[in-house]
Amino acid sequence: MLTKIKAIAKTFGGLLYFFLVAAAVQTFVFIFAMQKPLTPENATDKLAASVFPLAALIYSIIQSGTFISYALVRRRKQTDYIAVKVPAGRTFLYIPFIACLLLFVSSLFSNLLVFLAKNYAFFQSALEEYNNMILQKINPFAPITILSVVILVPIAEELFFRAMVIGELKRFFPLSAVCFISACLFALAHWNWLQSAYTFVAGLILAAVYVWTDSIFYSILLHGFFNLLGSMLPYWINQLNFADAEVIFNLLIILFAVVGYVYLRKLYRNYRHLQDLKLHTSENEGAD
Repeated sequence: MLTKIKAIAKTFGGLLYFFLVAAAVQTFVFIFAMQKPLTPENATDKLAASVFPLAALIYSIIQSGTFISYALVRRRKQTDYIAVKVPAGRTFLYIPFIACLLLFVSSLFSNLLVFLAKNYAFFQSALEEYNNMILQKINPFAPITILSVVILVPIAEELFFRAMVIGELKRFFPLSAVCFISACLFALAHWNWLQSAYTFVAGLILAAVYVWTDSIFYSILLHGFFNLLGSMLPYWINQLNFADAEVIFNLLIILFAVVGYVYLRKLYRNYRHLQDLKLHTSENEGAD
């Protein structure tokens, strides 16, 4: 028992170390990016518009390289440390719809906090901080923004919050508890209460999908689509010379979210079916 407690403490200590190092790098990058923020006055300044995406790109490459190197070492002792299964081709068609479900559920929590911000000073300050951060962050039309937000950031975050956290903790805890811890860390990493609320929900679904598909590739693609829909597409929609474009966009998100829920349930049923087959096979082998 004592040995197990020591192993758990060592594991949490290692995860905390990686988490704090990543947070320190992220904070440094954020401070660097804010030296020349994107504002309405300098929105046409290509340098200002590219600083934050470039910083995020560098941060993501450093983080991804670190985690991949560590995972390769860990897989020598724990072969199932990171899930690298390639799911059936048709299941990849589910991703845009499940991403819409992610966006819809996350938006519900965000809107709840916006409502609370009208009545409570604590939530109001979090909302103001979030709005200022969004203003300073990105030019959504720059290729470097798409590369960092839609591709590299999802890779870096999935490698840590899904592959590494779940890979380490599933040795000691049930997968449901591990997914919850993964979502909590994912929410904390975003540092703002408004972001933390919806990223916690998104983190739960991403962790579940990672476990159910047994594939880091699937969760990375889902995360990328989620960032595309939530961070990039709304900016593009606003540029359309069509009065009802935003309304149509939101209606489509709701419709696709319903389909996404159906597909998410299907992923879960496939996962349970495979688990039952494994249990049945092990019971038969034990009987022999």
